[in-house]
Amino acid sequence: MRAPTDQPGLGTGRRMMAALLMVLCLVAATACGDDAAPTPEVTSTEGGLGVPDLPVPTEPTGPTTGLEPDASEAPAVTSPMAQAGPTVLLHLEGPIANREATDVVIRNDEGEEVDRFRLPGAIGVAAAPGASHALIQTLPGGFARYDATTNTLALVGFPGAVPTGLPEPGAGLGRLAALWGAEDLTTLLRLDTGDVVDLSAGELGEGAAILQQSADGEHLLVTTGAGLAVFRPADGSVRALDGIGAALSSDGALLATVTAPDPDRVVTVGSPDGSDQRVVGTIDQAAVPYPLPDGRVLVAGQTPSLLGPDLPETPLEGAVPIGRPIRVSVDGRWALATAGESLALVDLTAGTVTPLPATEGFAPLTFGPAEVLWAVSTDPEAPGGLVVDPSSGAVVRFLDDTPVVGVESVSADGQRAAINVVGADDVTSVVVDVTGTVTPVLSSPDRTRSWVHPGGTVVASELAAGSDRTLVVGPLGGDVVEIETGRSPVWLSTGAIPAPPDRPSR
Repeated sequence: MRAPTDQPGLGTGRRMMAALLMVLCLVAATACGDDAAPTPEVTSTEGGLGVPDLPVPTEPTGPTTGLEPDASEAPAVTSPMAQAGPTVLLHLEGPIANREATDVVIRNDEGEEVDRFRLPGAIGVAAAPGASHALIQTLPGGFARYDATTNTLALVGFPGAVPTGLPEPGAGLGRLAALWGAEDLTTLLRLDTGDVVDLSAGELGEGAAILQQSADGEHLLVTTGAGLAVFRPADGSVRALDGIGAALSSDGALLATVTAPDPDRVVTVGSPDGSDQRVVGTIDQAAVPYPLPDGRVLVAGQTPSLLGPDLPETPLEGAVPIGRPIRVSVDGRWALATAGESLALVDLTAGTVTPLPATEGFAPLTFGPAEVLWAVSTDPEAPGGLVVDPSSGAVVRFLDDTPVVGVESVSADGQRAAINVVGADDVTSVVVDVTGTVTPVLSSPDRTRSWVHPGGTVVASELAAGSDRTLVVGPLGGDVVEIETGRSPVWLSTGAIPAPPDRPSR
């Protein structure tokens, strides 16, 4: 093992910050009688910007906005980051027993430090696969956001009550937006701009729930008291759908809907904003339509079928009822669907649906890239998972004898996933590739979190170390970097990753 590279002057900077922190504690104590609460700010210990820290308690003391209602305009802290490459690792660092000494640290692919920010009270980090923005939760009640494209860290000001908890990828957290209340939407945060929208009294109404979220978080299919709707976080707009069934494509570019006039139900496909709508055909059953990249529609229901502009409704061979959740591959060749209590594989080229045995309790992975189709057991007492080979459609099983907790992260091409499994003493991580090969991340069972690099061969893992944490970063089977008191790792894009080429239609 090799130690991380020391940063010149870092110890001096920390001593200066500690002294400054003591002064600020006295200032804060003097101001206790004022009505106005102090505005917390963040600092870069390497940028030399001279922005003061605000001590944050180590335990929650009750709901608080963290900032004054109009403080969303407060300047962010930006630091000239050293060249880090197309991806960076963001994590928290500092003793858990002293939350005030917590830093947000930025590292390159090799685990070498390139920058850090002081963020007292930070306790957790979340990011969507392939994102350039991360959401950071702080005590006693607040959030910050980090932008890897500009190396900017900013606190979030909420005009009302601060939401609680970190939303999860695919269930409120996208690449550009975060939503709280997956089953009762209340608050929206734009991660790129910091804009906050109160949804509790908006057009969505009470009881709105997320059915689907596009990979970038730009569009959500939701249920409301009035029916189905498309919600666009960028501007808070809500487009009500006149239909009894609807589904988004994985990239959010297409929306398919089914209306309900008697005796036929009309299937339409178009953009989520309502433009470019075209009628694909009619069906005679209540069903959910899934748009495919080539213009066809997979109709899920009691009698699943395919429908296209030049293709009348054609039942799939096998006649196995399928339903939500459904995961369609990026190239539109395969789909994993729920079939009763199990799974079924849909060959969208041959027009067949095949039940997959011994998949009771399995669920398709519906967040992250859809280059490869993954599914794992949702029952902690039941073992196993499977992956569909994108070149042949072959179903490869893994961890047949090991209880699986879930998929924690997926590489940018979908070829590898970090799977949480139940070990002898604790939950631990393994990395599984598309061939079903299982690689233990570390020999220690004390893993609490792992995040796969977009390239798929490097992993950042957080381990329990007594009452604290240790972060280990490195390639599978190679030399690693250990960071004492490191935790909550996520890989982010700096914006230097080229967009994938357009895929030709079949």
